[in-house]
Amino acid sequence: SNGKQLQAVVNGFGMQILAGFSVAMRIETLCIVPMSAIGSALSSYIAQNIGANKKDRVSQGYRAANIMVILIAQWFGTPCRLAGLQTSVSRLPTTRQVNGK
Repeated sequence: SNGKQLQAVVNGFGMQILAGFSVAMRIETLCIVPMSAIGSALSSYIAQNIGANKKDRVSQGYRAANIMVILIAQWFGTPCRLAGLQTSVSRLPTTRQVNGK
């Protein structure tokens, strides 16, 4: 899987980079899980309301879920942006940078 391939690449950078990467992945997971849970709950909510022929509640629920996801993203994302943090692989140092060569 892609996760294993990425981990294999990161392992080659050394212990400090591996530790930093592990922390970043845990933070990323912490940020994504609430939004994913809202999506799962929304699916059931919409299905039940369509089944009960309460289609007006579908759009209300959809809007409320989107607002919650945006607020959660802002709550987690703003401190990360202010600190200059990114979990992008392209921001990882090269082996030469880590080894000082």
